[in-house]
Amino acid sequence: KAAYEPVKKWAASKPQPHDTMLRFFAATESVDALPLLRKWASPTQPLPKPGAQPPLSMEWINAESALRYLGAMKDAASVKTLETQLARRPPKLAGNNEALAANGSAMLGMAVRSLAVGAAHGWAEWGDPRGQGALVKVIEDPMNHEDARREAGIALGWSTQGFAMPDAIFKIKTAKDLGTKTAYLEALARNPS
Repeated sequence: KAAYEPVKKWAASKPQPHDTMLRFFAATESVDALPLLRKWASPTQPLPKPGAQPPLSMEWINAESALRYLGAMKDAASVKTLETQLARRPPKLAGNNEALAANGSAMLGMAVRSLAVGAAHGWAEWGDPRGQGALVKVIEDPMNHEDARREAGIALGWSTQGFAMPDAIFKIKTAKDLGTKTAYLEALARNPS
């Protein structure tokens, strides 16, 4: 508790957060840090345009960690942030690795991937079943990045209260693509009940 004020002051003095600092806020359940976590979890700049050149703004990279620890804080007011960032991929963007390399949208894809992976990590940290619907949408949409789909499956496994694992087994058997099968296998590996 004594370290909170100096760490918060240090955090506020930096343009970008450090992962360890975010972990500290979550581990100490620092409610006063929630506005900072929410700010870092919701970048204000527009997504990179197709054809944008490196480097990717640190705002997108840091959002991934901020979303993870926002979920770890288990703050009900942050549910909307996790849902929004998980679904931030533009509808027409094929966000898988192969498509991103082919269409020159690597920076856009990396930004969207960071948000989706961070939000999935947030749901996994929280273990809250409210994220299940959004996680299933990410898993079952082959337009999403492979990492986002796999991490959504892992998060689903950690938040399976009310989600029937026999349904996951059925979805594994009937899935039309490897990404969906992999994600549901990840869920099943975390919660085989």
